[in-house]
Amino acid sequence: MRDPWLDNVKYVLVTFVVMGHALPLAHLDTALDAQLYDFIYAWHIPAFVLVTGYFSRSFTWSRRHLSALATGLLLPYLVFETVMRQANYHWNDVTVAGPYLINPGWPMWYLVATILWRLASPILGRHWLMFPVSVAASLWFGTITADWTEWFDLSRVVGLLPFFTFGLLVRPEHLAMLKSRWAALAGAVVLVGAWQLAARTDDWISTRWLWYSFPYSSLRADGVYVDDTTGMLLRLGVMAVGFAAALAVFSLVPRGRHWFTALGSATLVVYLFHGFVIRAAWRLGFPEWAQAQGDWVLWLTLAGAIAVSTVLASPPVASRLVWLVDPVAQLRKRRRTARP
Repeated sequence: MRDPWLDNVKYVLVTFVVMGHALPLAHLDTALDAQLYDFIYAWHIPAFVLVTGYFSRSFTWSRRHLSALATGLLLPYLVFETVMRQANYHWNDVTVAGPYLINPGWPMWYLVATILWRLASPILGRHWLMFPVSVAASLWFGTITADWTEWFDLSRVVGLLPFFTFGLLVRPEHLAMLKSRWAALAGAVVLVGAWQLAARTDDWISTRWLWYSFPYSSLRADGVYVDDTTGMLLRLGVMAVGFAAALAVFSLVPRGRHWFTALGSATLVVYLFHGFVIRAAWRLGFPEWAQAQGDWVLWLTLAGAIAVSTVLASPPVASRLVWLVDPVAQLRKRRRTARP
């Protein structure tokens, strides 16, 4: 039986993904704009990775699971990466550097990351000792400056590995602790602190730290480039904020069934298709129009992002788009239901 709370969490997280990707469209370059962006990016990717890990707990190197990985993630990556690359080139004159399919473009990197994480999950999920190992790997990987770290977005894959590993190792009874009233109160306090901290991101690091994508040598803190030791300590701090804020968000998500609960089952549809909406908005000149407006356009952009996520996840839309996302699984499902 599906837990409505987890479906609610998935809908909330994918909606914040769309909001985070839509924020640059407003292009306001104001303090509020920057604070909101840093607040979202401090936790929404870590939270999404954690949930991905939680739903990967049953993955094994069996023929059935490997087949599902190939049809449900690898095939969509090959198709949507190709289509998105063409859309970026023809709509926005944007090209992705590096060999084709080895250097995934935005936002398809997450599909490659999920494939790699799941392939490693039978090892990572064996013991809690794998969590500190994953933290050490994340901290160490930031010291590497070689070009190959950009292949398949390995910098992000390893940088965010602790969140995936934590999701693999956590149990339903652990997550149930986040459903209490006291957890919600503590979560609200944590998020208020994260919001205040986001206003001062540039005082101690920079937004680029929140992406887990760059070696420490290319990042700054207090206006100067950092050494590896300082970089490790700062990434550890960013990681701690990500964990605390992600769990805080989970604690505040409604536990019961609501109008948006059913939408949580269509997160992959939302993730794969929302990028085309964002790119189309760039193509249509929304950022240039937004610059001529007041601060209110920021709220319009966020409302539009919520609407895009909700429409794409709605059953009438998602039930049709899912055929483009995972046609093999849909054909198998139809055959099963057609059997007498």
